[in-house]
Amino acid sequence: MAKVIAAKRTKSAKSRHFGVFLLKQEITEAERAIQNPASLVPHQIPSLGATLYVRAPNKKPAAWLSLFTPHLNLGPDFKNANTAAILLLGLDSRILALTFGYGRNLLVPGCWDEDFGLHVALNLCGNSYNTVRRQGFDAISQRSQIQANTAAGIEAFGLDVERDLLQAVVGNPSNFALGTKLLGADSLQVSAHIELQDLRELLQGYLDAYRSPLPSNFEWINRIRHLTDKEVLADLNRELLQRLRERRLEHVWLVIPEIIDFVNLKGFTFKGAAGGDPDQALRLAPLLDSLRPGTEISIELLKRRQVQAHSAETDAIFRSWTVFECIHAEIERDGDHVFLLSEGRWYKVAHDFCQEIVQYYRQIPIIDLGLPPYRSTDSGEGQFNARVAAEQPGRWQLLDCKLEHKSTPGKIEFCDLYSCSGDMVHVKRYGSASRLSHLFAQGLVAGKLFRNHADFRQKVNEKLSGPWAINPDVQPASGAYRVVFAVISDSDKPLDLPFFSKVVLRSVHAELKGLGYNVALAKIQAPPRKLQLSAAAGIP
Repeated sequence: MAKVIAAKRTKSAKSRHFGVFLLKQEITEAERAIQNPASLVPHQIPSLGATLYVRAPNKKPAAWLSLFTPHLNLGPDFKNANTAAILLLGLDSRILALTFGYGRNLLVPGCWDEDFGLHVALNLCGNSYNTVRRQGFDAISQRSQIQANTAAGIEAFGLDVERDLLQAVVGNPSNFALGTKLLGADSLQVSAHIELQDLRELLQGYLDAYRSPLPSNFEWINRIRHLTDKEVLADLNRELLQRLRERRLEHVWLVIPEIIDFVNLKGFTFKGAAGGDPDQALRLAPLLDSLRPGTEISIELLKRRQVQAHSAETDAIFRSWTVFECIHAEIERDGDHVFLLSEGRWYKVAHDFCQEIVQYYRQIPIIDLGLPPYRSTDSGEGQFNARVAAEQPGRWQLLDCKLEHKSTPGKIEFCDLYSCSGDMVHVKRYGSASRLSHLFAQGLVAGKLFRNHADFRQKVNEKLSGPWAINPDVQPASGAYRVVFAVISDSDKPLDLPFFSKVVLRSVHAELKGLGYNVALAKIQAPPRKLQLSAAAGIP
């Protein structure tokens, strides 16, 4: 039957473009999925057993017109019309929503199954993909989209199965009857040659694909699994709220949950907060400060409050998300259970993968370099490093400077502190996975350049003096140098790192060892920070 339909569509059906959302199982009344249904015009389609909800076009002058208005009279016809429609259709005990134009913005946020689109696309596109979007948990704010000139298998996109969460794919279904192009993410974006009478059969094909297991070559996706256990979710949400109330934000921060146009971004605001210019950085502290005294921080509040992205061109809000969608959190339990909150969904890291990373981390030595404690009067890592070099001039040389090299796009820090015995020490305050990932990347890049490029060793040697001087023409011997990652921490416990920092460290450690370096960690003790609570956050 599918082949007959495909041939028919090739000859006569137009190419259509629309989104497909599978509403959550508990939504049994279609209108519960629509924001402000009274503002839409419903149209019954008896032959399809569906209802089309349409929003009247909202015409506004094109934003670029203001550039020419003082000089030219272009008339009233240059206006943009934002059309939006949703088709709601019941099928096989579920409800699907098809969106047209800006129809996605009419749906109640979070009313659909978030893994529907990706699961369907992976099952239908076989080994033929044009684009992959991934999120790296080593520096959670980093997202990338990789595009291939020709369709290729998923392995051609260079995903790191240890650190990457596959977010979306654009692929080509092997069965033409199911579309010419599919974009699978939380929803399914479809390009298909189809007429209205074929729609139910097409949607049944997508529903069947969603209910089928993924191919074996995608088993690695299950290393980070979506949590559905309601008791575990409630427990994790309680811990998240407690951290927000106490402002323990080391492993909690805000991240834009999708790739956006930063050229057109003026900044972010929180809906309902006091007026002010948009902030170019998305931060939790301003949100907590904006809450009224006595406000109880709850999951409902986080799902109700919105982050708004403002256009640099018009100052208008061009995208918004709930605060809960923007929160990233990493919670570790008992040393071998790790949970992640990302884009409003909790994930659990597979136990065997977690154990593998933890065991590797425990094998990396944590050494005592004899560095003095970090003082409350030290304004940052730079001042601390300068003080160490001044207090122990015969032991440490300050190398907190940037060096250029033709093989890298930016300037490189060889290290922060260097000893005549060959310790290359990189210093960073304890913080998020992204902060520590930067520390490890800095050590790896510097180690590669120092090992492989005599001209870089020459630049390093120009910064050294006396007993620290090296022969830049001689490649470092294996074991002659030690790369040390020194972490400033105010905890009175042994040094421990966020889980995905351990994942990154394992990769960096293996590469540096392969280059002939010894590698170690060190802890620099800092005085405890005073807990800064805000009355606005509802803390007594």
